[in-house]
Amino acid sequence: MDLVAAMACTLMSEHWNATDVDTLASGQDAGGRRLPSNAWMALRRLGWTATCEAKVNDRIVRMAQEQTGRALRSANPADRLLRAQARASARQRVRDGTHPACSAHAAAGRL
Repeated sequence: MDLVAAMACTLMSEHWNATDVDTLASGQDAGGRRLPSNAWMALRRLGWTATCEAKVNDRIVRMAQEQTGRALRSANPADRLLRAQARASARQRVRDGTHPACSAHAAAGRL
């Protein structure tokens, strides 16, 4: 299983960015076709393959892709939730006058 974890880690590091996470979350490939529900199949459709220095059975590659795909799919809702929470927090700090921008404006005499 260490081999699968290493392959998944490498694949995850290649695609752990907002663009790729959003691409996977969109549910469509570049041609507009619906992505398969199996994470490993979706990653293959997108051309995101797990690699290894040694020759391994395709089942091992699919296991790494499935693990990575599930993690990337779960990242999108978590990212949206954290961004919404940060926006709400910033709005509250503006209302309270504790936001850094409010402090700068107050110091400059603009509030």
